[in-house]
Amino acid sequence: MVAFVLVRIMVFKYESLYGCIKNYPDDYARPSLVSASHKKELFLLTLALVAPILALNLLPLNILTIILLPVFISIALSFAIFDAKYMIIPDISLILLGAVSIVAIMLHTLEYGSMELAMNALKGMLIGGLFPIFINKIATKKMGFGDVKMFAAMGILAGSLGIMYTMLGAWLLQLIAFFYLVDKVHRGKASLPLAPFAVVAYIVTLCVVGS
Repeated sequence: MVAFVLVRIMVFKYESLYGCIKNYPDDYARPSLVSASHKKELFLLTLALVAPILALNLLPLNILTIILLPVFISIALSFAIFDAKYMIIPDISLILLGAVSIVAIMLHTLEYGSMELAMNALKGMLIGGLFPIFINKIATKKMGFGDVKMFAAMGILAGSLGIMYTMLGAWLLQLIAFFYLVDKVHRGKASLPLAPFAVVAYIVTLCVVGS
């Protein structure tokens, strides 16, 4: 039920942004070029997602979560919106997501003195990067390399099992959107961005696995 509410919040915010995104300047959602007004909108959207996660204790409530969770959410929203408009994911966003994930893993490893989470992060990154490549080998419609890098970056924090949930959730949401949100007349020519759906699945997975 909680996961469903979180998905609905994300989808509602995404749809409202997607409806007016064509009116936004080209620099929107670029991490280094976001204007002051759009920073405010991104901040409010991040807050709308972070607040219920912390309030409902979907993730362990500690200083690390309070500091890093808004960073994760804002970075993910940035490249999700960018992909929705331009059908491309900026490398800088994925580098930032991967870097922050590595910092979180390192801090956790130092705090608990265990390499288990670090090894799981490595497995998640490898699965997130290699499994889509394998899918591309056998699929007729292939994913872009940006999507492959995105799943690899997400796998660092999601772990081996979490990244599988994330990928499965992203593809299911994209498939549902394709059949129910795309106009039937243009369905044959339609191409939906994957990042917005991957971000929804990623956030839900972190809440479920993290809890």
